[in-house]
Amino acid sequence: MSAMSFGPGQTLTAVSGDSGDGFPLQQMPNELILEVLHHMDDNNISLLPISMTCRLMRRLSVSMLFRVSQISCAEKDLPDRVRDIRWNRSILRAIRTLSIYTESPPTSRTPSNFPRIPNVKFNGRPSYATELARMLIALPILEELRLDFRFKATVSLIKPFIRHLERNPDQWSLTHVTALTFPATANLSFIVDAFPHLRALSFEAPLNKSLNSIEGLNKVVDSLGPQLAYVQICKMRWDYSDFQEVARMFPHTTHLTMGGAMVFGGSPTRPNWDLKQATRLLRPMTNLKVLALSDERCRSWLNPIVPAHRRASTIATKLLPAIGFHDARSRRTDQAWGIWQRLPKLDILYLMDRAFEGHCFVPVKAMVKDEQEREQEQIVDVKVTDDPQELAWLDSFGQVKP
Repeated sequence: MSAMSFGPGQTLTAVSGDSGDGFPLQQMPNELILEVLHHMDDNNISLLPISMTCRLMRRLSVSMLFRVSQISCAEKDLPDRVRDIRWNRSILRAIRTLSIYTESPPTSRTPSNFPRIPNVKFNGRPSYATELARMLIALPILEELRLDFRFKATVSLIKPFIRHLERNPDQWSLTHVTALTFPATANLSFIVDAFPHLRALSFEAPLNKSLNSIEGLNKVVDSLGPQLAYVQICKMRWDYSDFQEVARMFPHTTHLTMGGAMVFGGSPTRPNWDLKQATRLLRPMTNLKVLALSDERCRSWLNPIVPAHRRASTIATKLLPAIGFHDARSRRTDQAWGIWQRLPKLDILYLMDRAFEGHCFVPVKAMVKDEQEREQEQIVDVKVTDDPQELAWLDSFGQVKP
């Protein structure tokens, strides 16, 4: 029989229970082992290898291993995956964040295409939704739920799942869930009764439709709007009118993410990508503190023009040091500075691409005297930072303090 013991450098090493040269792990207090596991987890040390050493380590590490869980499978396999979790109480008690992604094979046909064929079991049959709802209700500390159901570019499990929650809202209400990611391809009005304590909402908007056209979204905004502190919206193309709708629908939001390609009119050869003018429309959001925007440019549909754009961009990059453009200041930094001039109450700004990779900006502040010779705090510039909590100030020499 093998066990675990502390070795040099406070590491856990496997020893033989009969050799007498190690301390049996089973005789150690569980609190002490948990403290070591929490220390490893806090330092991003994987607990999976150590959980496979013995039953004791597996039992004590479950709460950390399954705190953030993901189910990714074909839609036909989802009930089996769900049942496996439902019968494991230790895992049910551990999950705080759950992400579910299902997709049917591309050769599958949409169920609505063959409703008259007998003895056909559809991937989106209500029993699947029942199994899923029962598992979600059985998760006592679930806080964040991310759902992404896909069936050959159409919905199959979404509508049965919504109908199941709407059938008896008192029984299937997920009151403990505060963050939800859900595809906006169905009526979202069920969210009001199913997730009454929601504080964070993420959804995808249709390509060529306004946010106001999303069925059920206005009901969600009217009922849960004041408590929605975090909103994330993904849309393929953003226009000025979309910014206006966001400001109207979510005036109380403090954290806003808008992902997708930005295009604000202009000619096909010279479209307008100026985020500074677009963010001016977000001024009604007086509580906004953290803003994440995509500055990904929507390419012109004129293919012959694209190489010319690339050549012009290359030339501009080479000429940049010669023309002295604010110490080779990046385009994103200038965009960020322009956005802060229009939204001075912002604390943090993220400018990113479609993959949500980019730069984090914070304001640079200085004490400036007003007309009455009184010193007051004022934003004088922006800077890129790796620590969003960092506050940048100018010293007496006009340099940013490290």
